[in-house]
Amino acid sequence: MSLRSTDDGGYAALVFLVCRAADDPDRYLGLLRDWSSIHDVTGRYLGVITPMVKGSILVGGPYPGGRWAAVPDLALFGERDRLRAVSSRSVRLVKGDPPGKVFAAPYPVDSDQRHETALSTVVSELQTFFGIAESMVPCAVVVSLQERTALAVELPGSTTVYQLLKSIKSRIEPLATEINRKEAELAKMKIGGVTVSKLERFERAVGGIHREWDHHRASIARRLAEAASGRGSEERSLCEWLAVRLESPERLTDEEELMARRLLDLMHTGKFGTPRLVRRVLKKLRSGYPRGNPRYEGMVKGTAAENPGFLAELRKLKAELVALHSGFRISDATLAVGEELGLENAGTTGLLEWRQFQWPVTVLARPSRSPFAARLGRA
Repeated sequence: MSLRSTDDGGYAALVFLVCRAADDPDRYLGLLRDWSSIHDVTGRYLGVITPMVKGSILVGGPYPGGRWAAVPDLALFGERDRLRAVSSRSVRLVKGDPPGKVFAAPYPVDSDQRHETALSTVVSELQTFFGIAESMVPCAVVVSLQERTALAVELPGSTTVYQLLKSIKSRIEPLATEINRKEAELAKMKIGGVTVSKLERFERAVGGIHREWDHHRASIARRLAEAASGRGSEERSLCEWLAVRLESPERLTDEEELMARRLLDLMHTGKFGTPRLVRRVLKKLRSGYPRGNPRYEGMVKGTAAENPGFLAELRKLKAELVALHSGFRISDATLAVGEELGLENAGTTGLLEWRQFQWPVTVLARPSRSPFAARLGRA
């Protein structure tokens, strides 16, 4: 399964509940009762993956059997739309996953009984995926997409999934608030009535024109190098000179202009090379192309390309956002919450020797009592 992390418009963490109805009926009823509250508290940073009858997570391929693979009877609590956009930087929960994108399909609740059945029957699959031993059930697995780690958190006493999520949210809230503020600033940035998103599209398009121009000059340079083969010393020297000169898009000097015209005369009289293509590329160099091109001018007029100060501020703000997103330490927040719940870092105790999930997994569990302490308690 591949998912976008928060710096790419996805989630900071995913949370999986591993629990059967018979393990803790009250916790299941609480999960159904608190659905709207869970949706609200998780917001855009925590995605809660839970079994749900008639729902599914669709993972985009291509796969050997087609373009999509469906993981049935799963759904997402949180903002489902954050899974829909295409990502070039998606994180993969299992090595070897084909590049893809994840979609959260609609998940109507058929009945509490059927929902309870789905919640129970998927536990074994989650145990296999994360390597959760039976002794750890019930628990919640918090997967940090930014840090590429996971914590299997025991749920002591009457602790609910909502309470766990609320505690984690309170720990990351200061950073989340700062990110929200910076993103609001970015959304408000305009120049000449043009929005930031449009400026970015223009910038990409302008960059594409420059790349095309670089590619075209390089193509002509290769043709000139071919044309120089087997020619006289003057023709060969001028072809080699212009092939090197085309590496730069700057206008020709007066001396270079004379050399270029001499080469065109030799190519015309000697009937070698491609003088028509050379003449065209020289014409563009003289005009300062792409400046003057209507398509280019229409994109840069009144935009960031003519306002370098604005562009610098825009890039600075976006760099600040990237740095803020990279500061998400969901594992630290979860460890702190675990301490509040009386849990300790148990390392890999409670994990199976093999699992599909290939990132590091750490267990947070209640301290185990030593045999000596237990005997004192019985006495």
